[in-house]
Amino acid sequence: MKVHACHIVITYDFSDAFLLEIGPKINTIRKSLKPTFPQLNIPQGAPPETPRYLLKYQFGVIIICLYRIEIIVHPPLQINKSFVQSIEMSTQESLKILGIFSVMELIYKWCGIVSEIEYKLSDNLSANKVVTPLFDNIFKIERKDKDLSSFQLQFGFFDEGVSKNFTLSGYEALDINIPLNPLGNFKFEIKPGEGKISESGLNVRLDINNKNSTENSTPDKDILVITEKCKTTFHDLPQLLKYEGLV
Repeated sequence: MKVHACHIVITYDFSDAFLLEIGPKINTIRKSLKPTFPQLNIPQGAPPETPRYLLKYQFGVIIICLYRIEIIVHPPLQINKSFVQSIEMSTQESLKILGIFSVMELIYKWCGIVSEIEYKLSDNLSANKVVTPLFDNIFKIERKDKDLSSFQLQFGFFDEGVSKNFTLSGYEALDINIPLNPLGNFKFEIKPGEGKISESGLNVRLDINNKNSTENSTPDKDILVITEKCKTTFHDLPQLLKYEGLV
């Protein structure tokens, strides 16, 4: 098991002045985190959810649109096999960044944490092949020895004042040889079936948020509360999602 990424999302009331409020903090981010700023060509009239700033730094990416901040943290190799260490490190990173972006004029609405968890099951089998036992364990559908061509399960429920959402799917990584072109043309085509599978397994996406909460709170407090709920929910995932003993 490894934690591929943790997404911490904080949303605010939509405001045309959002970027004006947040803009001065970018210089502080530049000095403290030394991020890179990929050029974004934002068309006029782009939807509010379109990223206006995208900041890449040591541990991940900060995405800013007109009403929310998303912090994507990729836990380093030395801790990404521990869910508790990964989620705690991601939380601390997000709180540090939110401290820089803190603007009292913005009206906070809700937040959530999405954890992407991968269970490696094979070095050479396809994703559909390795998740077939899980499919058979969850669904009472007679396959009659037919191979799976796709698999994804998604559901959620309200529990302990938050919304808990779960997505299961297979994943695979490919080794692909990228041809060198001495003329400097780097365009190439990847054909279906091309590339050798180097890893495959089960991907579990755990999304816990308080979108429907009516309580007045702060992002810092809510993130810490949801972090603890992520820990307890992760502990129960194998039994809940019926992959106990399969990974």
